Amino acid sequence: MFVAVFLFTVSLVGSVGVFFYKLSKVAQIDILKVEIDKAQSWFDQASIRDMRRYMNQVKSARAILAGHIAPSQIFETLSAKTSVDVRYTNFSYSIGGEGSAGANSGSNSGANAKSAGPTLTMSGEAKNFNAVAFQSGVFGESGFVENPVFTGVDLDTKNNAVFKLEAGLNTEKLSFKNRISGQGNGASQ
Repeated sequence: MFVAVFLFTVSLVGSVGVFFYKLSKVAQIDILKVEIDKAQSWFDQASIRDMRRYMNQVKSARAILAGHIAPSQIFETLSAKTSVDVRYTNFSYSIGGEGSAGANSGSNSGANAKSAGPTLTMSGEAKNFNAVAFQSGVFGESGFVENPVFTGVDLDTKNNAVFKLEAGLNTEKLSFKNRISGQGNGASQ
């Protein structure tokens, strides 16, 4: 019987202790809620919303800039890397299979239009076969033009070497982000 009374007393004291412990924790939670509400009132909610919107705009701008290409790089590089003995008669630029933007004085072959990256298709003429071979070497070493393939090399009626060129373009060198930071200029590299 003594053991039963002892166990009953211990459980009763434990229950009362747990009850008061719960009350103290509830009181602490209420105090912390009041402190949080007070701290939140110090911040201007409209300013916080504006800052969040601005951060989202900055993230979007960075994503757009990272993916944006500067096709004007193509013309600058072609100007700098083309031999004086070579001229182009047809130009077509394709943006990774989504169509092409071309300035054509002849027909558009569009052979690379379904490629994964930007491609360049051109026709041209050179003073002789050596000029075509030299131009092929210059493009191959440029790093801007990838895998240049000169086809249809032949002589025209004026004994000029005519050719077609199909090549991929280095997207890093076309990157607008690299262009504005000065890293993507294929003409100087």
